[in-house]
Amino acid sequence: MDKTRIDQIITKYNAEASALIQILLEIQSETHWLPRMVLTRIAEKLQVPFTRVLHIATFYKAFSLVPKGRHQIHICMGTACHVRGATRVLDSVQDLTGIRPGETDLDNALVNISNSSS
Repeated sequence: MDKTRIDQIITKYNAEASALIQILLEIQSETHWLPRMVLTRIAEKLQVPFTRVLHIATFYKAFSLVPKGRHQIHICMGTACHVRGATRVLDSVQDLTGIRPGETDLDNALVNISNSSS
């Protein structure tokens, strides 16, 4: 994502620090993650410390600081799912895609697999 696009999104929210979460969400919806360069630019344009932007980006589970695939596969690994064979499902997905939980394919186009306990 280039600086011009980042600036457009920030301007849409009147460069208000109170809109930080909305800005991060909108940028991530386009890039599928939040690169450090983007976080730095947001901090500069909103005139807030970089550490504040980083804190928000790492505090909320919705944000990712690593590249995510365009498509995601979520596999429940909670107790109820586990007893119904979730481990076999996860193993099959890994075998078919060659991707382990938390990973994304090389061009970030296919999937990001996550396993959750809910």
